[in-house]
Amino acid sequence: GEFDGTTVRLQKQIDLPENGKALFQNANVDKNFWPVHKALRKHGWVWAQKSSPGKVHMMFTKGKIPNFFKSGKQMLNSMGLSGCIGGSKSLQLQCRERLAEKSGCSYADLGIQPAQYPMDSRTSCMSFFDRANKEENLEKLWLYKPANTYHGAGIELYRGPAKLWKKFDKCNKKSLKKGIMMEYISKPATIKGGYKFDFRTYLLVGSLQPQLVFFHDGFIRKSDTKYSEHSTNKNTHVTNAVSQSSKDHFFNFTYLNHALHSEMDFPLEYIARAREYLKKVTLFMFHTARVQPQPLGRIKGRWHIFGVDWMIDQYGHIHLLEGNGYPLVSHYPGIGLTPRVWQEMTDLILDIHTNPSSLNSRFTVKSNYKYGGWTLIFNELEEAYNLKNGQGYNPCNVFPQEV
Repeated sequence: GEFDGTTVRLQKQIDLPENGKALFQNANVDKNFWPVHKALRKHGWVWAQKSSPGKVHMMFTKGKIPNFFKSGKQMLNSMGLSGCIGGSKSLQLQCRERLAEKSGCSYADLGIQPAQYPMDSRTSCMSFFDRANKEENLEKLWLYKPANTYHGAGIELYRGPAKLWKKFDKCNKKSLKKGIMMEYISKPATIKGGYKFDFRTYLLVGSLQPQLVFFHDGFIRKSDTKYSEHSTNKNTHVTNAVSQSSKDHFFNFTYLNHALHSEMDFPLEYIARAREYLKKVTLFMFHTARVQPQPLGRIKGRWHIFGVDWMIDQYGHIHLLEGNGYPLVSHYPGIGLTPRVWQEMTDLILDIHTNPSSLNSRFTVKSNYKYGGWTLIFNELEEAYNLKNGQGYNPCNVFPQEV
């Protein structure tokens, strides 16, 4: 592809059959992507349950790329090296710290996340206890998050360092664990009369050749238990726990804006301003994958959807929680998000990879390009043009930033 400062020209990456049905198939994944399957069927695609893998035009996987996959010839929902964006909590932190350091600043100074300490390193473990044992932190709340779990599994809440000092046996090497300690935000914004919530947005890597990245609103998840800092009920604090009731649990951003204004006295334009900040942090997350030791492949036909989780404190500060490499692609009834978000995502992916001439030529971040609800936040062709004019990306010049 190319960009001349005005017009973007993308090249077709994958050929589909002119006479016949395009085929899709799962490789080593369950039914997680059924809404995308449904969207493909609307385009005339056919489920290839009995076809040989080499004849399939799009495959779906969860992590491991199958050996029989024809790279560059078939479409795949995995960019390959995705750990910096959605891998283990410790790896995500390492990548963010590396990007900040390479850019000339400290990740901690960017104010993107609460303080975190990987607990599989004695040095980091001791750094955590050095901070936790300070007099002003003896009653502070801390979350322990295992490295590779989801839906709140294994998360533990601690007040002060005493029990943790025993849990990690004074940072004895044999007691170190693959997880992180994260400072707990004990004064969260609340909705529905005092219930804590978190929320999810989406990061879509629409292509690797060239690299194209998009942002989309997701959903709000409310706890089923009224918030109290002193509650011992896990559901009070971990809003994405699988044990949460599904009743009155999911909401959209329009409702959140109304609730924060009426209940927390946030300004009416808060969510609009917050969304711009979310896009900036989402872009930062993508850039972490560009400074990993093994660079991203330049592979045709690749795309990848990530979930990104956040929370808001009572002062309106937004805190990144984590990225998720293979989020649940499902239906969330009653909030106006699905199935539209998955249909538009599927249409966008197909247009990029198989019919790029159908896209608007002003396919740039500067033009605030949108495809339905998906907003373009990075175009590698545009970046290359900007670099020639001395306009490179540096997160140290973007953050910290207030909403």
